[in-house]
Amino acid sequence: MPQSDLKKIHLKFLKEQGPFTIACNHIIFSNEEISLLQKYGHWFRALENGELPPITEKQRLFVEVASGKKTPVSFEEYTWFKYKARLRIEEQKGDILYRTPTYIENGFYTRDDYNKQKKQMSRLTWANTKVAAQLKFKTK
Repeated sequence: MPQSDLKKIHLKFLKEQGPFTIACNHIIFSNEEISLLQKYGHWFRALENGELPPITEKQRLFVEVASGKKTPVSFEEYTWFKYKARLRIEEQKGDILYRTPTYIENGFYTRDDYNKQKKQMSRLTWANTKVAAQLKFKTK
């Protein structure tokens, strides 16, 4: 198939698919990465799955990176690699990534104890500094 026909197929595919839905938490992605995924995510997936054949050398390299044969170099490769890794992590870890840590006081060493100890240490440090300054500048 001529390259011009393949290019038309790629462009038609991009138009038909519409925006890509990012299926993981967006927190680790920059705005540029989110925009790239929303615009080209379907196309990246189609290149990776072999649904669309790569036309350019850059697309061939992208397919090799997506299959794990090479490390990502370009912004597009890195963003797709990051997206797939995040999906894998969320699949493995489940909801643990979305839990909020909570403080449970057990009575052994409370926050008040910490604040009292901090205050005592500050006083002691100040007192020692004051004594050291007096000794240093004491005239004979």
